[in-house]
Amino acid sequence: MNRVLVGAGGHAKLVNEIASQINMRFDCFTDPLVKIFSNLEKAKEFDAFSSFFIGIGGATPNSLAIRLKLYDRYLENKYDSFNILSNHSYVSNSANLSNGILIAHHAIVQTGAHVAKNAIVNTGAIIEHDSFIGEGSHVGPGAIILGGAKIGKCCMIGAGAVILPSQIVPDNTLVRAITRF
Repeated sequence: MNRVLVGAGGHAKLVNEIASQINMRFDCFTDPLVKIFSNLEKAKEFDAFSSFFIGIGGATPNSLAIRLKLYDRYLENKYDSFNILSNHSYVSNSANLSNGILIAHHAIVQTGAHVAKNAIVNTGAIIEHDSFIGEGSHVGPGAIILGGAKIGKCCMIGAGAVILPSQIVPDNTLVRAITRF
């Protein structure tokens, strides 16, 4: 199976590093702005490969919507997606994960939680029991989603933010990061 990493920026570096730590290898990358990335061959956007992972990050609802649209475009072109889960994370056996998801180092996804397609659960984020993370959303480093909370589509939950139990965050919402000096 040929795997392509879509993107070659900072988020792609994290994705590629986690993939290599779990003995998953990308065969090539695609990014119109980058010529060389991590010793991978550069491919054209829809060259001959069978599966893909979106390595483009997003920190605003608009950038996450673009990322999700790109993900859907690859699916429409009959490519398969897969998940990348750090072996330094914890995902409950009863959690429900869709496809195209990144679970980064030290992230926790608890019992009964659901993470929809193309979502990012970043470094040290916690998704508590029975919570829902919408498609294309990004739970930033150290953010905590408490029990039964529902995060909409293409939401950015900033670093260190806390979503209280059973709260609903509407689609395309930016929850700002915690600022500490």
